[in-house]
Amino acid sequence: MILKKTYLLFIFIILLSTACSDDDSFDGLRYDSSEIIQFRVFAGSANGGKSIDTTLNVTRYFPTSLFESFTNTTIAFTDNIITIMQNAPLPEKSLYRFEKNTLFIESAGRWQYYGFGDKNNLTINQHYIGYKRPGEEKYTLFRANPQSNIDSLIAVTQTPYITLKGMKSEKDTLIWCTRHSYFR
Repeated sequence: MILKKTYLLFIFIILLSTACSDDDSFDGLRYDSSEIIQFRVFAGSANGGKSIDTTLNVTRYFPTSLFESFTNTTIAFTDNIITIMQNAPLPEKSLYRFEKNTLFIESAGRWQYYGFGDKNNLTINQHYIGYKRPGEEKYTLFRANPQSNIDSLIAVTQTPYITLKGMKSEKDTLIWCTRHSYFR
């Protein structure tokens, strides 16, 4: 009886260690790291929005909780399907295509920008925008629609200012940043 219990315990430990071990046979990309590559601040003036010092700490404006977490994310490419597995019970699957080192995925019947690179090294650009108007204590912060690049002219169109010329008060503020997330 003791031998049987020892044997069952041994089998259980082997099964548990197999289930918990890293799967080195995964044929895809794993999240590597992220970094802020661009951060801009514009302040209003009588002549409209003007760029100001960006040596300020980006997390003063954008809390890290706003950024999408890719820590446990894997990406696999099979035939014409991309499978993105995050901390969700089911993976996200979409059609994909590469054009000139740019990855597009099909979403709601449209092709949308997703990142750049290839099936071995992928970088996902994420853009975050914020603004604060006179009388507001906090910034309104949001993630911009997926796109390869963003600049002041694009960022401002997604705010109530519409244009930099629309930033007439010295208390008008526009901020945005671009974050790269790397998959290897």
